[in-house]
Amino acid sequence: MQFDSNPVAVPTVEDLINLHPLTLPPDTPLIEVIALMSQGKNLAALSTSNLISLGNSKEGLYRRSPQISSGGAATCVLVMEGTALVGIFTARDLIAIVEREVNLGEIHLRDVMRRSVVTLTLSDSCNIFTAICLLAQNHHDDLPVLAPYGSLIGTISLERICWQLPPLNPLKLQRVSEVMRNSVVQVPLTTSILTLIQLMVAEDVSFIFLTAGGKTM
Repeated sequence: MQFDSNPVAVPTVEDLINLHPLTLPPDTPLIEVIALMSQGKNLAALSTSNLISLGNSKEGLYRRSPQISSGGAATCVLVMEGTALVGIFTARDLIAIVEREVNLGEIHLRDVMRRSVVTLTLSDSCNIFTAICLLAQNHHDDLPVLAPYGSLIGTISLERICWQLPPLNPLKLQRVSEVMRNSVVQVPLTTSILTLIQLMVAEDVSFIFLTAGGKTM
């Protein structure tokens, strides 16, 4: 079997970057963090109107803007002290906290953020496969992207990569049965939210199938 010789337009790292990640200071109450994540709102968004081309600028590749951005639910929060990235808090972290049944009203972002952050520094040598490898090796869904001088540019997510990556001919050589999951977590539609969260933590999954009357919803 031969591969198609036509070139495939693979997206660049710049194509994958979300320039409007949710960024919050460490002293933000966790209740407020959850609300902002569900709304996808960011009070300190990055603006594409202030892009700086890749080069030797000591200010980095992009400049910040006080513009407000909103969109779908955010899967992570970048914790910022001024212009410095000091931590990250993800939807997976939130699930683990809720599963412990702690008092969310007494917790601040600094108490639950991960201080060791895996990042990608943008350069001429990095590409989409660099981002994929970093995400896969560290079992993360979101990857903060920094300019060469350390300033935050945005994030790259697995979801965004999946949407941007074109169909590749090598995938035609594999059967669905070779890459599918052999087992999935299914629960009745009447299952409580707490039980769902506990199952997600126990099974280390990001989603669960809901069923009603023997049918998947």
